[in-house]
Amino acid sequence: MWSCIPLMVLSLAALCLAAEHKTLVVMRVFSSMRNPEWYVDGASREELLRIVKPLYGKEEHKCNREGSNLGYTGFNVIDSSDNKCIYVVNSAEAESYLLGTYVRTKTRENEDTNKINTLVEHVKTVMTVGVKTTAVPEAPVYPVANEVIRGPDNVTRYSPERWNNISMALRNNNCYNYGTDVRTDSFAQPGVGSGKTFNNLDCSEVWEASIRDGLTPLESKKNPEKEQPEVGHYVTLVVWPFMDFHWYRKDLGGYWSHKPGSTKVKDVDASENKILNPDKANIKPYTEICGYYIVVPSKINIK
Repeated sequence: MWSCIPLMVLSLAALCLAAEHKTLVVMRVFSSMRNPEWYVDGASREELLRIVKPLYGKEEHKCNREGSNLGYTGFNVIDSSDNKCIYVVNSAEAESYLLGTYVRTKTRENEDTNKINTLVEHVKTVMTVGVKTTAVPEAPVYPVANEVIRGPDNVTRYSPERWNNISMALRNNNCYNYGTDVRTDSFAQPGVGSGKTFNNLDCSEVWEASIRDGLTPLESKKNPEKEQPEVGHYVTLVVWPFMDFHWYRKDLGGYWSHKPGSTKVKDVDASENKILNPDKANIKPYTEICGYYIVVPSKINIK
């Protein structure tokens, strides 16, 4: 009997260790706001790990891949037992299970029901057509910038390298940073620089918050007819009502480019077409073009 005690203690210790483990889930979906994330534990975690186990090691499910569209492009799943990341996309069973854990967790956290339902319907719609993904080379890791890094006060050519090729610049700057050409390494939000941000994710409030940061709005809500401003560069704000917003900026040569969230800068729309006019581009799920601004990087204050 006494010889069994060490085994019993060992088994209990193993059970306790397993009970402590959690799985972090990140839904890749937003461009300006931080992506939703939550933890799955207990029996739900065990079931999740069972479902995603066949995906481990497959090239199409490595976390160095990105979706080509705006909006939902999959889930990152990272378990605390080994801290390995798996990219769950184009896998109906796993995505549906993860979506269920999202609903249960966010409902328990009293998140807005309309927001939950809107996001769920969006994800389900994208799942029916699938997500086209590409591998992204690993960027060198440099320290977070000690100071704000501003671009020039004139229009520049399309040069994604200084955002894409530095890990901290890539992961910690969003479309607002890229659109204004100001690197803060803080996932900047309109209005934070001025001390008064927005309450609702709609054109009116985000528009006013960005003006307070120093962006200069144009009177016309349509694509500027003038090729380029004399000083600064053009940007446009688009909104996925009450969910998220996104920014595009106009480069030398007349085309527009953008940076969806913490993913790489690109110069094509959701249909992989060059963007000559944002009014006519595929910007879904963003449905409202709020208008256009002139940005002079040295004159604005974003955080």
